[in-house]
Amino acid sequence: MFKKIFFLINLLKKKQKINLINLQILIIFSSILETLSIFSIAPFIAIIANDDLINNKNLNLIYVFLNSHDHNDFVVKFGVILIFVFCFTTFLNIITNWGIIKFSQNLSVYFTSTLYKYYLNKDYIYFTKQNTSALVSKIILETGRVTGGTIQGFMILNSKIFLSVFLLSGLVIYEPKITIIALIIIGTSYFILSKYINGL
Repeated sequence: MFKKIFFLINLLKKKQKINLINLQILIIFSSILETLSIFSIAPFIAIIANDDLINNKNLNLIYVFLNSHDHNDFVVKFGVILIFVFCFTTFLNIITNWGIIKFSQNLSVYFTSTLYKYYLNKDYIYFTKQNTSALVSKIILETGRVTGGTIQGFMILNSKIFLSVFLLSGLVIYEPKITIIALIIIGTSYFILSKYINGL
């Protein structure tokens, strides 16, 4: 699969490769922002439940930065910022998904037109030996399958991989022992389950 993807990338024009790189940067930035928004929920809930957490060094810096007058004022301001971050993250995810779909569709048009030009340059004898309607149908179906199924699927998977990596990194930094134990348990369970299913 990866060989096919790299082969298709090599067929792209310079501008298309730049668009692909820009889309990857957007995916990474979106994953980082989504990770930060997820990890900001726990401190917010903790602040609501415990007033004394404001004395925490990091939270106190945010408290001073927001120019909060008391605990309730800090909770409201922190909550508004959190809502804004979630809204912006959702908007960015929509833009990212739209970019992935648009890029895949543009590639489909590019590969389809390239194949049409290739076959149109063939001589008359070639077309007498081919079923032209089947040939046209094959071009449309195959390009759609490659771009929609392979490239678009890979880019969506790529975005989820980045998100998973950032989430795991954050969990390892926050709770390394629990995260490593959980990964070992989940990995072992997945390995045993996959072996069992393959053995059926």
